[in-house]
Amino acid sequence: MENNTSSYIETMKKVATIFNDNNIRYALAGGVVAELRSGIVKAHKDVDFAIFEDDMELIEELLRKLNINQNGSKI
Repeated sequence: MENNTSSYIETMKKVATIFNDNNIRYALAGGVVAELRSGIVKAHKDVDFAIFEDDMELIEELLRKLNINQNGSKI
């Protein structure tokens, strides 16, 4: 589980940095938020970001430039 946890945390940091650097509004959502609030650590396969639809084209362009797919993996 440690590998999985560090992997999703690294992905979360990478995407949050991209969003912050480009003034993209977002919020963490889903299991990560539940884990942070409850303190109960579970294995994750993803990180959920709530974003505005207006920012979607920019987000897709930025992630494509970095070769990151929707799963957070390098393409």
